[in-house]
Amino acid sequence: MVNFGRKTVEAMSYTFPKWPFPYSHITVFQGLAQMEYPMMVNDNPIEDRAETIMLTDHEIFHTMFPFYMGINETKYGWMDEGWATMGEWLITPIIDPSITDDYGVAPYGAVAGTEIDLPITTLTTQQNGTTMFLNSYPKPALGYLYVRDMLGNELFEKALHYYIAQWNGKHPQPYDFFNAMNTASGRNLNWFWQRWFFDDGYPDLAIADVQEQNGSSTVTVASVGTKPVPVDLIVTYTDGTSLTLHKDISVWEKGNSTMQLTFKPTKQVKQLELKGTYTPDSNKKDNIYHVKQQQLN
Repeated sequence: MVNFGRKTVEAMSYTFPKWPFPYSHITVFQGLAQMEYPMMVNDNPIEDRAETIMLTDHEIFHTMFPFYMGINETKYGWMDEGWATMGEWLITPIIDPSITDDYGVAPYGAVAGTEIDLPITTLTTQQNGTTMFLNSYPKPALGYLYVRDMLGNELFEKALHYYIAQWNGKHPQPYDFFNAMNTASGRNLNWFWQRWFFDDGYPDLAIADVQEQNGSSTVTVASVGTKPVPVDLIVTYTDGTSLTLHKDISVWEKGNSTMQLTFKPTKQVKQLELKGTYTPDSNKKDNIYHVKQQQLN
C-alpha cells in the first residue's frame, strides 16, 4: 500500500487534479474500516490487488476534498465523495493500466429514475442506504467527468484550479462550486448543473433510426431519458474489428431529444451499439442495432 500511496500522490500532483499535494506526507495503514483523515488513510485489509489500489486512490484523494477545501461532507457528500470517486476512476488506470475502475456506474443505471433515486443536491443528512450512495459517489462523479469531457482537459483544469484557489479552506457550498466553474471556464453550464444535479430523471439512450445514403450511414440517437449523457457508438464490422464514435454532452445542451451521428463505413458493418464505460443506461435493450447484410455497404 505504501507504493500505491506514493503513486497516487504523484498522480494527484501531476495528472489530476494536477494540484501540488497540499500536505507534507500521507500515511496509509490497515485498520478495521475505510476512512480518511488529514494526512492519514485507514484501509481495511483487502486481498485483491485491484481493489486495494482503487480503495487507496479513493481515500487519499479525500486529501483535497473535503480536507484541503474544508467541505461540509455531512451535508454535501457529493462535493467530496464524488470527487474522490472520479479521482479513483482516473488515477487507478495510471497505476495499473489493466484495471478498469467503474465503481458505482452499473448500480446507478439499474435504479436510476426509481423512487430511491433522488436529486444529487438533496441534503446528505436527508438520505440513507442506496440513495445516499448514488448521490454521494457515482452520480456526481459522472457529472464532473462529463463536464471535463465537454470542456476538454485544459479548460476543465483551469476552472477546477480556480475553484480550488478561491475556496480552499473556506468551506464552499454547492453554488460556490457551480459559479466558480462557470466563471473560470467562461461557459454558462447552468443547463447541465440543473439537469444533472438538481432535477429528477434518468439516463437512457436508444438507437432510433439508421439510414444509408451515398455510402454514408446516419444513426439517429434518441435521449429517451432526461439526463444528458455522452454518446458512444461502437461500430462493429463483420471481420471483428470496431471503431467508436464519441460525442460529449454538449449535443443535448439545447434541450433536443435526438441527435445524429454520420460516418462512412470502410467495411461491412455487423452491429451498432450505444455503450460506454461511464455511460449508465436504464434500458439497454434499445442500444443495439443488428445490421442486415445488404445495409451499410
